Amino acid sequence: MTTTLSQELQEKSTKLEENFKGFSENTQQHIVTCAELNPQEYYKKGWDKKAKRKQKYGRFIKFEKISLKGYNLWDDELSNASVRDDQNKDHADEDMSYDFQKDGWSYEFFPPIISTEGKIKDGRTRIRAALLAGWDFILVAIFSYDDESVSEVFASITNGLIANNHKIARKATMNDFVKAGKSLIYQDLLEREPSAIEEWLLNEVEISNFFDIAAGTHTKIKNRIYEETATKSDIVIDKTREEWIEYIVESRDFKELGILEPDSPTVFNTDNNLIVYSASRTNARRCFCDSILKNQSKNEEDCKHTYLVLYSNERTEEKVKENIKNFEKDLNTFYTQSVNMVNGLLSGIDIKIPKEKSYTIVGVVPLFEHNETHKKLRSSNRLVPFDKFLTN
Repeated sequence: MTTTLSQELQEKSTKLEENFKGFSENTQQHIVTCAELNPQEYYKKGWDKKAKRKQKYGRFIKFEKISLKGYNLWDDELSNASVRDDQNKDHADEDMSYDFQKDGWSYEFFPPIISTEGKIKDGRTRIRAALLAGWDFILVAIFSYDDESVSEVFASITNGLIANNHKIARKATMNDFVKAGKSLIYQDLLEREPSAIEEWLLNEVEISNFFDIAAGTHTKIKNRIYEETATKSDIVIDKTREEWIEYIVESRDFKELGILEPDSPTVFNTDNNLIVYSASRTNARRCFCDSILKNQSKNEEDCKHTYLVLYSNERTEEKVKENIKNFEKDLNTFYTQSVNMVNGLLSGIDIKIPKEKSYTIVGVVPLFEHNETHKKLRSSNRLVPFDKFLTN
């Protein structure tokens, strides 16, 4: 009897193992590649019935597979500078790109959102990730925005914050809300008045979905928005040096120089690189010593002209312009001091300060989000001429 019971238990155990094994095999998730993207899958999962909750001022039209041809990582629409405080500097797009290559596309989350005019409203990280993964297409939800009670920009920024509250999104932070509020005030779409700012936070972006109202977080955000808009300042597009270099090397301004890309290895003495620096007083000293002086030689034929492009990671328009101006001023000071040093060391020689310098600031990347000149230059991959950057 004991043997029979033992055999029975063994048979049941074996059967359970087989059933479990079969279950595992049958439910193994299929990896959806770019070629297999199918918008109909969203309808099968009922996402069309939930779409209304995804955009406050938009009306869902359809799911669609769109081409990524023509999109670039440096495009304004893929930066979201008015909503994301850190923009893409946390490299979430790179992490997600690897997920796409390893695990494929997932229909478990609502897709990126674009308008009927083709403007990206949500899901920029996924679009960037698809580009990095080498995908040619992506799935999106298309919405129309016909609500004339609010401006398109107001709706876009407000929806941008609301949309960043789902599992696949990078959840909106305090700094994101502050930056969005500042952007709206800069564009005269939100009154710079504490009660108006609080109304926007509580009723428009529904900040209670992100933070505990009782803890007073929204009050801190409101106060920061109010205090940080005392002086009118454009939103600064904050990219890494590597991202700006990608932009610069595609510009006509760089290509016309006929020199090597930044950081390219040099083989011959005649090789010359474009130099890219973040504008600061420390970097001005480093640039003069490490780049400008290095390009000079005892042999006149080996001397190289130094070409520079500047960017900035400062947070305000005023500080950016101050640092750009001081960078050039410091370079000119070091240049004059170098000539004076030679005059002081060699008696009987008086070298005049040459008007033509051994370096040129080719331009500055177009850093300001809402400046019309900068917007136009970004759309055509151009740099801002140095003198116009300070006066425009």
